[in-house]
Amino acid sequence: MGAENRGKTHPKLHSLGYPYPTIHSEFDAYRRVRKADRSDLTLYNIRVSSNGTVGMSKPCKYCLPWVIDAFKHIYYTNERGELLKYV
Repeated sequence: MGAENRGKTHPKLHSLGYPYPTIHSEFDAYRRVRKADRSDLTLYNIRVSSNGTVGMSKPCKYCLPWVIDAFKHIYYTNERGELLKYV
């Protein structure tokens, strides 16, 4: 499980091309997994607002390149709260 944290940064994010290296939920989830367990990962990225509304959580243009390489399957929610698979 990972969470977005705009108040914290990580040095690895700068090397991945993030202009503002704050921690995105995808990166937080990935860094919490033990390296030996990373061979067959599936990412479920779900955005829930403070009022409980489910919204768009597709990985951003900075996350997407490495997320495609790191995860075997990628799921995210759209603006209507539907869970979609990234192809």
